[in-house]
Amino acid sequence: TFKRIEPILIIPEYKVNLPGGGAASQNDIFVLAKSADQLVTITIEGKVDEPFDKPVSEWYQNPSAGKVKRLEFLCSELNVSAEYVMEIPYQLLHRTVSAKLLARQFQAGIALMLVHSFSPQDMWFGEYTKFAALFGIKAEIGKVQHAQLFDGLVLYLGWVKGDLEYLER
Repeated sequence: TFKRIEPILIIPEYKVNLPGGGAASQNDIFVLAKSADQLVTITIEGKVDEPFDKPVSEWYQNPSAGKVKRLEFLCSELNVSAEYVMEIPYQLLHRTVSAKLLARQFQAGIALMLVHSFSPQDMWFGEYTKFAALFGIKAEIGKVQHAQLFDGLVLYLGWVKGDLEYLER
């Protein structure tokens, strides 16, 4: 699926509105691409040593009606129960749902949420591993993995390493 992928559109800091009010999901990079005869949406979360956002349990303390609505929406979109996401970084949930929403918007058959890490120590890979496990994935660095099929839309997750040379520029 991703061996002969060609970007069509690349937009940095791309915002995707989510139900429940509050801030939109601001993706570091949004890519609309073509692979064979299918469109692919990719949301990219770039990391060096900074953590992902808070775990859902912290983000959801004393939830407003908007947060309740948003968490219900995110869980529904990912086909997971709220009880299983409490220790998952909130950021991974909304970035992944962003990829799905953009796939619907552009009528793409494939959505990918990709973490692009420049951390020499692979910091925060453990959090990503917990997230990937929600979909039955044993996460691996350098791999894009099939997560789930949603009404004809295929969701992939991936963690790739960036060239550390770019940290020195």
